[in-house]
Amino acid sequence: MSLVEYLPLLRGWEFQIWMLPEPVTVVKNRIDLINRFDDYDGWLLSLSVICDDAFVSPYFHYPTIPLVSLMPYGLHSILGTTHWGAQESYCPMYYRPNPLSSAGLYVTEYEPAYPMPYKTYGITGKKGEFRAEMLAELDVNSTQDSATILHADAGRIVITDPETFKSDLKEVLGTAIPPTLMDFCRVALGKEKK
Repeated sequence: MSLVEYLPLLRGWEFQIWMLPEPVTVVKNRIDLINRFDDYDGWLLSLSVICDDAFVSPYFHYPTIPLVSLMPYGLHSILGTTHWGAQESYCPMYYRPNPLSSAGLYVTEYEPAYPMPYKTYGITGKKGEFRAEMLAELDVNSTQDSATILHADAGRIVITDPETFKSDLKEVLGTAIPPTLMDFCRVALGKEKK
């Protein structure tokens, strides 16, 4: 079992949906920060984006590792159908009225096969450094100089009360933590001394 499967037995966490507060303009040759997930430790359950250009590329990013791209063009098959698979992004709406323009209306989704953990602490372990963020850029193949992300949201589980969560986790697991849980427990418990 993983830590996520223990959540029904634990307190100090909740399900939240983060939503983009207002549309964001993305310009060619620039990477824009959409959101930095540094308010809580937690797990990403899903990402959803609505944009007006086939070549807008929002992506979820851990330090040094871009995990998933939500560019509509790359997710749309040649036959005009969409697909879905575990650990893959997909494009349920691809509306490009003029084939000579990349402008249109596009929806992309990402649902990982298993919740992805993230932390508020950075690589060096300092509080306040980002652990995960959502970035976006406009690909050079776009026929526009700028595009707009009209909507974005992320479904996530967040640890709102770390002390209660930690206490319940210790009570449920006892003193022995199974090896398969170690990576997830480090996310929840931090660098705790035994």
